[in-house]
Amino acid sequence: MYKKLFTLLALAALASCQPRKYCLKDLIDTEAIDSVTIHNNSGDYQLSPTELRAFRGTLGKMRYLPEADLKMGTIGFSVYLDGRGYYAATRTHGQHIKIHRALVDDQHRFVFPVFSPIKSEELLFELDGAVNIDNFRKQP
Repeated sequence: MYKKLFTLLALAALASCQPRKYCLKDLIDTEAIDSVTIHNNSGDYQLSPTELRAFRGTLGKMRYLPEADLKMGTIGFSVYLDGRGYYAATRTHGQHIKIHRALVDDQHRFVFPVFSPIKSEELLFELDGAVNIDNFRKQP
């Protein structure tokens, strides 16, 4: 009896020790993003208001990957928040995006102890599926 109870309590304790999975919306207010400018093989393209609304939702769902480190390409985008621009690097058919930790706002800095020690000033995030950043371009 005691052995079964101990086993159940141990399993419950282990389950509660699982690390929390953070999304970008846990670190910044993605709805407060003023604008996004895509930098790709077609040049620079500022998202329309409709595209920006959808892109905010996509960015907010990205999951933080604390142990991963990937090399990004020259494709990326600039996020403008409170009048400041922050560059995010990705790949053409990227499922991963790197952002500088300076993008994390003061209201969400309480999360940083979870990220210690950070080996890099860049934080890597993963999307549910690949987003082709090269598809964004000015229409003729």
